[in-house]
Amino acid sequence: MQITNATLQGLRTTFSKLYQSAYDVAPTWFDKVSTQYASSSRFNTYGWMNNLPKMREWMGERVIHNISENAYLLVNKKFELTYGVPRDAIEDDASTLGIYNEQFADLGRNAKKHPDDLLATALAQGQNNACFDGQPFFSTTHPVNPADPAGPLGTYSNYSSSGMALTAANYEAVRAIMMGYKTSGGIPLGLRPNILLVPPNLEIAAKRIVVSTMVATAAGTAPEDNMLAGSAEIVVAEELAAYPTTWYLLCTNRGVKPFVYQLRKPAEFTMLVNLTDPNVFENDEFRFGAYIRDNVGYTLPFLAYKASA
Repeated sequence: MQITNATLQGLRTTFSKLYQSAYDVAPTWFDKVSTQYASSSRFNTYGWMNNLPKMREWMGERVIHNISENAYLLVNKKFELTYGVPRDAIEDDASTLGIYNEQFADLGRNAKKHPDDLLATALAQGQNNACFDGQPFFSTTHPVNPADPAGPLGTYSNYSSSGMALTAANYEAVRAIMMGYKTSGGIPLGLRPNILLVPPNLEIAAKRIVVSTMVATAAGTAPEDNMLAGSAEIVVAEELAAYPTTWYLLCTNRGVKPFVYQLRKPAEFTMLVNLTDPNVFENDEFRFGAYIRDNVGYTLPFLAYKASA
């Protein structure tokens, strides 16, 4: 096949459609557990309330709740994925280009699910990465009052590194812990966790806990009503498959979700397919790629709990 401007325009159109079609239908889960913020510079700086204040009877002057002075800075990062198509493949037989169709569809899917990958990494490393109160996001020693870490209110935990397999008893225990978190004034935060985030290995266990309406009894008698049914939505993340015994209970029904997805520049599909492009002259190939600039970070640690067997 002779390569002409019309041939190259056909490549642009075909591969762009494959990319966009896959991008449009790829399922994501990051948006269920993170709040999205636009970014217009190299980084965003966030400040949240140390807790989630509640209404009080108005007696005397108002009580002012200020945004925490513990700033959290999140820098945008650049990501790319690039494919090359040899010029020979186009010149010799255009029909062989069908082998590239799935690759360009997968490029679109990868671009769409890129935030899922970022968030899975943030979850896996959350016991090492600091959040706004100075502690790792998943920690056993979060200060109840970050403004007075050594104060009388003490600390709370949102992390069990071992001994907490996903069972009904452990799920119920973690749920009770989260619902018992208090403000720096000693008032219950009023959290009601609503997302059970699991790797594929724990999908069935999760369904037994929060989907099944009946459960077997330890005595082997007739099944009983499952009192935990409907207490949370299950989100299965294939990106967490490398951690098959770790699960997360999240509260996403408040003004802020546990994680932040920061978007500086949306995914963009670009091409170098002109005969005069350096890559054609030097490498004898056409190049196609996706580019995105974004990042994922943490918000309030009491909105999430990490547990492992």
